[in-house]
Order: sequence, then structure tokens, then C-alpha cells
Amino acid sequence: MLSRRSFLNSTVGAGVALAIAQQAAPRPAAAQAKRLIVDAQVHLWKAESPDWPWVPGMKPQMPEPFIIEKLVPLMDEAGVDRAVIVPPSWPGDRNDYGVEAARRYPNRFAVMGRIPLKNPQSAELLPKWKEQPGMLGVRVTFLGPAAAWLTDGTADWFWPAAEKAGLPVMFLTPGRSAELARVAERYPQLTLIVDHMGVVGDWSATW
Repeated sequence: MLSRRSFLNSTVGAGVALAIAQQAAPRPAAAQAKRLIVDAQVHLWKAESPDWPWVPGMKPQMPEPFIIEKLVPLMDEAGVDRAVIVPPSWPGDRNDYGVEAARRYPNRFAVMGRIPLKNPQSAELLPKWKEQPGMLGVRVTFLGPAAAWLTDGTADWFWPAAEKAGLPVMFLTPGRSAELARVAERYPQLTLIVDHMGVVGDWSATW
């Protein structure tokens, strides 16, 4: 058996030692790729107005609107390269402001859009869903009374339609991830993304 010394003195040992040294040596700054930082979920919303009404009884997570012009400089300051916009629930099932951000900043924003789950005819929207600027997939929320939609049949149309359209789905349903496990088993080609890692918390606000 070769000793450690004799191994390192051999041709094979020298080659391995050289490879290790090359890997350990710091690369020149020019050769080091910049780390891409992406915020996986950002809510954007405008002030309530006649053409941008909010759902009665719903309130935003902050008292002031969080608009595109606020977000971009904050991203620059924090060194965030890109962000995925998730339209909030209080303006209803609309994606126009998120799509506007993606249209204005195509290299910085993408969108996981909302869809009216209570309307099965919304399935007609999914085949052309990604034709909207920056649209990557769908985000669904099961909070409060809407939590029942997981089991009462309301959302049953959505899962096969999303799978057929090849759309990734983000879902928010704290404490009820087991319901989505059954969806994953039934639709194995459907990409599911667990919002907030499924952690149960204070969800007094509707996201």
C-alpha cells in the first residue's frame, strides 16, 4: 500500500494535489460571476380610486400604497436584481398593475397572477396566460372563508387546467398543506410552490 508521501510523489498524486490547489485558489475578480438576487414575492398596489377599487372590508398590509416608483429604488439600495410580483387580494382578482411593472421593467419583474377561482370559466384564460407580459404562473390564496374552497369543490376545476396549461402555481394555505399534498399526488405534472413554507402565523391580513 502506498504511503501518503509516496502517493503525493506519484504522477497520480501530483495531479490530484494540483487540481485541489487550483480549486482552493481564489479566482480573479473578473472570473467570479455576480450572484443574482431575486425577491420571490412582492406585493404592489395603487391607492384606492374609482378605477382601482378595493374589495369592501379588505385592507392592505401597509397604510400607504406600495407603487412601482417606491419599489425600484428600494431594490437598487438593497442590491436586489429582480422580483416576482404577487398581486395582493384587496384590489380583487386583477393583475394589471403587476403586468404594468413587468412591461416597464422586463429585466427586473415577473408576475405570478391571480385568477377568479370561484368561476370555472376562468379555465379558458389559462392556455394563453403566459402571453401577458412577464406572467410566469398563478398564485392562489386559501385564507379565511376561502380555505373551504380546497375541500368543497370550488377549486377542483383549477388544478387539472393549470397542469394542462403547464403553469406553475404558488399557493398560500397556512396549516393546510396536507390538502395540497393530495393535489400534488393527483396531478404529478403540476408545479406547486409553497408560500411562506406553509408556516402557520398571524394571518389577520389577507394577502
